[in-house]
Amino acid sequence: MTTESITTRTSVYSVRPDGIVVQRNLSDVTQTVEDARENVAAFNRIADGRKRLLIVDARAFHSQESGVRDVYASEEAMRCTVAAAILTNMSGPGRVLANLFISLSAPKAPTRLFTNEESAVTWLNKIGRLQGLSSGTSA
Repeated sequence: MTTESITTRTSVYSVRPDGIVVQRNLSDVTQTVEDARENVAAFNRIADGRKRLLIVDARAFHSQESGVRDVYASEEAMRCTVAAAILTNMSGPGRVLANLFISLSAPKAPTRLFTNEESAVTWLNKIGRLQGLSSGTSA
């Protein structure tokens, strides 16, 4: 059974009714490597061992230490990730870091930037259908 929400020092994780996991970054918090590890563990726990679609809401993103990007691109971080949509503002540090993450880390799951959640959900559902998922998660 999936937990309703999990809060870490830097993020809040929840599962939408359609099964998509949402990570909302908390503002004014600099993420450390340990925070990233805690977030990966929280995502895998809320994913309940199943492959999931993920929205990372980085619009309130502040900053991160060196090495955080590597944790989010790791095999452990991708274990339950089918695809990730990163929500960013049109400008600012969140968008710059999200672009760096995608271009430098080459995540193993399809990953794309969006400025609104509705577009992100539409794209994730398309990826989910291509992967044979229903309701944002595999059985």
